[in-house]
Amino acid sequence: MRGYAYRMKIKMEMLRLQLPRWVAWAGFLCGVFLLASTLRRLENTQRLPPAAQVESQPAVHVQVPQRTALVKAPAPRRSAAEKGIISYGFEGQKINNVHGRISMSLGEEHQEYLKMHELEKRRNWADLLAESEKSITKMPQWQTPYIFKASARANLGEIGEAVKLLEAVNEKTSGDHTFDVSRRLLGIFQPSQRAGT
Repeated sequence: MRGYAYRMKIKMEMLRLQLPRWVAWAGFLCGVFLLASTLRRLENTQRLPPAAQVESQPAVHVQVPQRTALVKAPAPRRSAAEKGIISYGFEGQKINNVHGRISMSLGEEHQEYLKMHELEKRRNWADLLAESEKSITKMPQWQTPYIFKASARANLGEIGEAVKLLEAVNEKTSGDHTFDVSRRLLGIFQPSQRAGT
C-alpha cells in the first residue's frame, strides 16, 4: 500500500510543477519532423514514376520484387440505382430519381407536349397522329404521346385501336393521377366501340 501512496505523491508533485508550454511545443515539432523524414524515406524507396508520365486514368502501383509495374484500374461500374430512374410526367416533365433525391426538369419532351396539345386543340388529327408517333419513337417510356395517338385514332374513326392504346397506358400509369385523362377517355371510347361493333 505504501508503494501506491508514494506513486500518487510523485504524480501530484509533477502536476504541481507542470512543464512549461515550450517543452510541449518542442515535442510536437520533433514529432512533425520525424513524420516528414519518415515519409521522405518511404517516397525515396518506392521509386514511383513521375506524375507527368502517368495518364489521368486511375492507376494502381503494384510492386513486385525487383520490378515496379503500372496497372490501370478499371472504370467503376454504376448500378441502375446510381444512374437514377427516369420517368415522365403527363406534360413531359422529366423526373430523375437518384438515391431517393428527385429532380424535375422541362426540356424537349415538354415542347413536344405543347405541340401535340396545340394540334389537338386545332383538331388536326392527321398531324397529331404523326407527331405522337414521332414522340413515341424517341421516348417510348413516356405515356402522354400514346394518349394523344389514341385521341387522334379515335377521331379518325379507329376507335378499337384507340381503346387498345388507352388500356396499355392505364396499365402502366395505374397509380399516377396525372394520367387520369386516359381513364376518362377510355370511359368515353369503350361504349362507342361497343355501339359500333
